[in-house]
Amino acid sequence: MVDIKRKIGWILIGLTLVGISIFVSYRENADNSPETVLASNELSLSPVPKTVYQGKVPILLYHSIGMREARWTRSVVNFKKDLQWLYDNGYILFSIEDFVDSRYDIIPEGKKPVIITFDDGKSSQFRYLTDGTIDPNCAVGLLDAFYKDHVDFGRAAVFYVNAYPFGQTSLINKKMEYLISTGRQIGFHTLNHNNMRTLSPAQNQYILLKQAETFQKILPTGTRVDTLSYPHGLTPAGGLKAINTAQKDGISYNIKLGLMIGSGSALQLTDSKSNAYRTPRIQAIDSEWLRLFKRNVYAF
Repeated sequence: MVDIKRKIGWILIGLTLVGISIFVSYRENADNSPETVLASNELSLSPVPKTVYQGKVPILLYHSIGMREARWTRSVVNFKKDLQWLYDNGYILFSIEDFVDSRYDIIPEGKKPVIITFDDGKSSQFRYLTDGTIDPNCAVGLLDAFYKDHVDFGRAAVFYVNAYPFGQTSLINKKMEYLISTGRQIGFHTLNHNNMRTLSPAQNQYILLKQAETFQKILPTGTRVDTLSYPHGLTPAGGLKAINTAQKDGISYNIKLGLMIGSGSALQLTDSKSNAYRTPRIQAIDSEWLRLFKRNVYAF
């Protein structure tokens, strides 16, 4: 009887050991399953930080767009070539607002920002034809056409306007609505293309307030306008910082950036050597393309 009990005891111990062995084997296999290994690897991999663009930013300056090249006119053919060259050389359009806000984190790795600006609100910059379509040979029409085939390039641009921007006065609000809705910006250039250097601080604040008042009438509600292109490239005698903000009778402005006419790429505003009120631009003419970009436009 005792022997039988001992045999049963040994059998139970054996079964227990077998069960433990099976359980351990199962856990080991489970821990090495593809799903477990994948999850473990995912947890152990830390995200690779994105490289944020650190270089200078070329801000191109255009005035008129026309069929023939002239000192203050970029031909339609050459403007198309400018856009294609920028695209082929890794540039994407960057908005003036993103420049002010230093939003370089939105630039894809391997790409470089470029800003396109237009001064004076010329009719060749934005024109509607009699059939209600945008003139394909005006600046907006050319930018839109290039964007259609190169969406990754973007279509940002900023227009520094005077009184009655782009002509066709009955269409001003329609044009402004279109520009803002397609990611373009508007900036101060004074209503009468005033030489700000010859005016007193009070006079300069007055003319800027008058343009701010005009913007309230022609721009969609809430449109951001906080950059200025100096008419004639001349800064106010006392500097823009002394007059960059003003308010009167419910009209106000707060200018964060002042653009010069020349003559090189701009430092990022986070750079201690930058001066937001004297930010340089590049005139988009053949000699400057060659000098600053090493681009031989004649061989393009």
